[in-house]
Amino acid sequence: MTDEFLTLNKLKELLKKEGIKPNKILGQHFLIDRNVRDKIIDFAQLNPDDIVIEIGSGLGEITEGIAKQVKKVYGFEKDPHIADILKKRLAEKENVEIIIKDFLDMEESFFKNIAVNNNIKIIGNLPYYIASPILFNLLKFRNYWNLALVSLPQEVSKKIIAVSGEKDFGFMAVLFSLYTQTRICYKLGKTIFYPMPKVTSVFLSIKPLKTPSVFIPDEKMFWEIIPTLFLYKRKTIQNVLGKTWKINKNDLKTILEKSDINPLLRSHQLNLDQMIKLVNTYKPLTTKNKNIIIHNK
Repeated sequence: MTDEFLTLNKLKELLKKEGIKPNKILGQHFLIDRNVRDKIIDFAQLNPDDIVIEIGSGLGEITEGIAKQVKKVYGFEKDPHIADILKKRLAEKENVEIIIKDFLDMEESFFKNIAVNNNIKIIGNLPYYIASPILFNLLKFRNYWNLALVSLPQEVSKKIIAVSGEKDFGFMAVLFSLYTQTRICYKLGKTIFYPMPKVTSVFLSIKPLKTPSVFIPDEKMFWEIIPTLFLYKRKTIQNVLGKTWKINKNDLKTILEKSDINPLLRSHQLNLDQMIKLVNTYKPLTTKNKNIIIHNK
């Protein structure tokens, strides 16, 4: 079976023939390194029964290689012109369906219709400008897939894998540490893309956890409170809560003491256990005083 991978010369010829200039606004950077393509597919550990959702299929740099090994590929490509070319290139691949749509616009019903025995995998070279929203979307639908392999800016990855005490530890790191097992597989050099991006990328492996890594007694309350902790990262936790909660100083002092939290700590210095204690301590107070509210500014 021939490999129709687009090397740099082939890619340039195709772009010239079709009158296409890569759209920087859409974050179009095409993979031109066959070895990296093969590494991505190897990391995916694809099976004949797998269903793959590819985010940003582009001109099929990875799509064709995936299609050879799985049951079905759903390729999301936002650019209609690029999508039309891709459909022509992969016309003989009966198990490939190209969807001309922004992945962010996908609804849960799509997953429900294709999910069988948790055999969905996500693969994608995420557009830099919307990498974070896409990741949040993946977490939202995490019960439907078992592995996501995505390339994204190194700066975004730092916010995902950061641990308590590191300056990059924030809301995104809390989310991913609670609901996934995430690791960096390797760095991606700028020269493997055309046109060459301005930022360094990494290749990330994300596996959803069946249950949160730490038990959370009240998840609804937890996610109402935790985002407020990171609204003012340079301020002490005492000042952050003072600005975001309508609560008197004595009650705030009591909550922090019972949560074993030094009021002079910054939000990135808190660990998950302290956050959960904070929520559990705060909850009875809200029942007693219904005027207490949280401002999600």
